Amino acid sequence: MLVRKKFSEQFSLEGNYFIDKVSGASIDVLSQASVIKDERKQKSLSLDYIHDKTQYNLSYTNSTERDYISNTTHFSLSQDMFGDLTTLSLGFTDSRDKVGENNGTASKPIVSWLGHAESRSYEGGLSQVITKNLIASATLEVITDQGLLSNPYRLIRYLDAVPLGYSLGTQVYPNTRTSSAVEARAKYYLPYRAAASVSYRYFSDTWGIRANTIELGSPSPSPTNSFSRAGCGITARTTRPSTAIYSTSRISRTSRPATRISPHRPITPSMARSPGPSRRKASSSSSAPRPVWT
Repeated sequence: MLVRKKFSEQFSLEGNYFIDKVSGASIDVLSQASVIKDERKQKSLSLDYIHDKTQYNLSYTNSTERDYISNTTHFSLSQDMFGDLTTLSLGFTDSRDKVGENNGTASKPIVSWLGHAESRSYEGGLSQVITKNLIASATLEVITDQGLLSNPYRLIRYLDAVPLGYSLGTQVYPNTRTSSAVEARAKYYLPYRAAASVSYRYFSDTWGIRANTIELGSPSPSPTNSFSRAGCGITARTTRPSTAIYSTSRISRTSRPATRISPHRPITPSMARSPGPSRRKASSSSSAPRPVWT
């Protein structure tokens, strides 16, 4: 349910509440023949204020599951300058999560609270209209994490002198992580309402992951429907994984904001305006590589 109220030309208030029900077999726990049955309730409140050529946004989001609670506060501002040809954007996001584990069943949960995780995100961006056909932008994002960063539902398999030949263990992740990503992007207007775009993105973190991403694209309108788009794109990625001894599993938190950096995910100055959760127990769609066993 979404409610938005505009009080004047300067103020607007938005409230959002939804319930997400999840059921079915989980890839994370498939080897243990477990079944997921969960419900997530999310409440958010956002305030927008416009003064002259500056826009401010302040939002708060609370997301609750039986084994995960997240509280996220976000603030951002954008300023148009030089005849509205230049836009500067800044943002800050603070997330405080409580992490638990269900040791019971889907119908009869027994939740044990394991610890807390904190995340702070700092974003900055600059866009510039260069010509009537060309626009360019640059963005920078830095995220610091600390606390319980591992996933209690994901196990690792290692060789052991037991009848099966292997044993299962929990993830072993460091308690801190700092990630940073910088991206440059340009888009050029082509005839027939088409556009060509190119971007380069570099990612690094304190876990030893380095990634380079180059994207080329050229979407164009459909000849039969002005609202449809057709086109082609090329993406080249190179990633150097960490040699540290952690786990082959990828992190995917239940109520982690969408501003979490992945090595290949494009970032924009306004990306943190609507922090949203990603499901921890379901398979992650992120292409982010994670540290591997050596």
